[in-house]
Amino acid sequence: MDYIQKGSLVLISFVFINLSSYAQEKKPRELKEVTIIGNNKPLKETAKGVILDISRIRDVKLLTLAEILKTIPGIEVDNNGKVSYLGKELTILRDGVNVAGFSKQITNSLNSGITNNSYKKIELNLYDLKTEGPTLSFIATKYDEGYFGNVSGNAGSNSSMVMGNITLSQKRYLLNFSTSGNLQYTPSSESHIETYFNQTQFHEKRNLKMSGVNTQNYQFSIGNSFFINPQSTLNTSLAYGSSRTKYSIANEVQHYQNDVLNNNSSTFLDNHNPMAKNPNLGSKISFVYKTKTNETVNQRFDIALEYDNNNSLSETITNTQSLLNVFLPNSNYNSNNGTKLKNVFGLLGYEFNHDRLGDFEFVARYFNRKNYQSYDYTYQTDGGGNLANLFQDNNITYNYGALLASWSKSFEGISFQSVFKQDYSDDYITNLKGRDKFTFSTFSPYLSIQRSLKNGSIRIEAQYGESRPNLSNLTNIINYGAQYDTDNLVTIGNPYLKPSKSLYFSGLYNANIKGINHVLTGNYKYITDAISTFDTTDVNNVRIRTYRNLASRTEYNGSLTLNFYVLPRFTVQLFSNHIFGTYNASENETTNGYRWSNGFTLGYTPIPNIRLSANSSIGGGTNFQSKTKAQINTGLSASYSKSKLNFNLSINNFHQPYFNTQNWIYGYGYQTSTQSRSRRIMGSLSISYSLGNPVKTANINGKEIIKDDI
Repeated sequence: MDYIQKGSLVLISFVFINLSSYAQEKKPRELKEVTIIGNNKPLKETAKGVILDISRIRDVKLLTLAEILKTIPGIEVDNNGKVSYLGKELTILRDGVNVAGFSKQITNSLNSGITNNSYKKIELNLYDLKTEGPTLSFIATKYDEGYFGNVSGNAGSNSSMVMGNITLSQKRYLLNFSTSGNLQYTPSSESHIETYFNQTQFHEKRNLKMSGVNTQNYQFSIGNSFFINPQSTLNTSLAYGSSRTKYSIANEVQHYQNDVLNNNSSTFLDNHNPMAKNPNLGSKISFVYKTKTNETVNQRFDIALEYDNNNSLSETITNTQSLLNVFLPNSNYNSNNGTKLKNVFGLLGYEFNHDRLGDFEFVARYFNRKNYQSYDYTYQTDGGGNLANLFQDNNITYNYGALLASWSKSFEGISFQSVFKQDYSDDYITNLKGRDKFTFSTFSPYLSIQRSLKNGSIRIEAQYGESRPNLSNLTNIINYGAQYDTDNLVTIGNPYLKPSKSLYFSGLYNANIKGINHVLTGNYKYITDAISTFDTTDVNNVRIRTYRNLASRTEYNGSLTLNFYVLPRFTVQLFSNHIFGTYNASENETTNGYRWSNGFTLGYTPIPNIRLSANSSIGGGTNFQSKTKAQINTGLSASYSKSKLNFNLSINNFHQPYFNTQNWIYGYGYQTSTQSRSRRIMGSLSISYSLGNPVKTANINGKEIIKDDI
């Protein structure tokens, strides 16, 4: 990693002479030479995951939170604020607990300077039984009794954010208040799209202008950890927030049938989500009980309950004018598309840790989701302006239960973890043609092996998975004029849908060789019985899309990252990432995909509290049924840290404020080509200030020394 320092060797030699105050004479006592070895490596790796000690990272106060996360091998942070591990989605935790609103807080602060002393460690759990996947847990710094926290703000060309959190620490509780407000505005874009339907000889041309998408959201959360006794802790949290999205689209469409123009129209669409009609409420409660530990055995019990209630309403107004004096039915409309989503989740967990037998864990999970969708659609039926109303609704109910068990054990230089999961789900969709009830039972084992080397480590993961189809997309709400599309759209489900099966292998090699840190990753994934949505047919101006379990995909991914110091205060990171895939979308269609990206990051610290950095990357290639021309991305940033203040200034893609892209999509029975132009230059300034004073600590051989012990 950039900031891994070599272990230091401190040699202390001393002679202690005890001059006795007694009358009898004693010879001086000479002690032998003592050697104390300190370790400044920030990463601790096992088969269960990685622990990052933030305090050991070089120039940590000058890094953004995203840069700190990238020091964990395999962690990826994209431009949209998504944090993943080797392509897997991560669940964000605080002190190992799922706290309402905390994940949003971390996402909003990824590109800001890290708040001084907020967290002391970050733990990556490769397979957390409580979430059925990888988790990233932020371990808070220990503080004296009193208050502590931080206030941060960010202003930029594409987003602005204000966030603050205050924590009150006492002997029996840890009370946290957090609030944030975020404003994002995506640049406007222009596109020219041409689509050919080979089956019907239908040809469509579009000239599309989309205004910037403005998104506003705010959130407030409160959480409390109540320490009942040394063995019992009750964690409660509550979060409330809302969001607003607004954008407009100007669209010119030409339709050709057998090369004859039969429709030429111009459409203006306005869409917005009122903030008052998009509230979301989340509450979580968990109880942790740890038995009194001894040298051999310790145990832990977990109980957790969660409830979420989210409402959203999208209001759309569309007006279309035919340039051929031909009336387009259903092209002028108003629509209100609403969703009400309620989630209930609970789990029971038990951990048994034995010094010789290893670590055992058992978890029972239950999940229930009720998703109500409504579509209120008022449209024009003729050229005289007569109106009609269409209302459709759809109820989707998910019931899910799972039992998980794991065993992990560490030996000298090697560790492993095995997980077994059996689940059952019973799902119901009221408005799906063909079948409205789906029942699945799946089995998924997982294995991780970690081998420690002299200067690094090797980790291998293997997993077989069975996943039920994502039924949230299998709705039968007929969307007349969906956004800027004037065609009717019908989705038809298949009564024989079954769980898709996947086989996954990954490997990670992390080593320090002659002052250069090497991180080499690779993974292989094969999916069969995946849902395919590429059977699309036009019948009487109604576009019908059919879902089937016919798709299979094979994907290989390899990446190499090198981090090293070329001068005392000059760091270099080089990376290369390559993905190759083979996709079978139907019985008679196979496509290949190859995506690649290469780049570098330079860092320079002229004085201890200032850091300058530059980055550049280029990437492109083909994806599933599509290909994109290569794009070059560049960036400059500067960080400044003084006492409890952090500043970070960045600008990206200054070399090319506007970028033209070309994309081609090949589907079953159609092909689409797109040319677009959008603004890419981005700049931002972030400021953060820390409150409170952390406990003064020192570290030698992994032992934490509290200031009172000195």
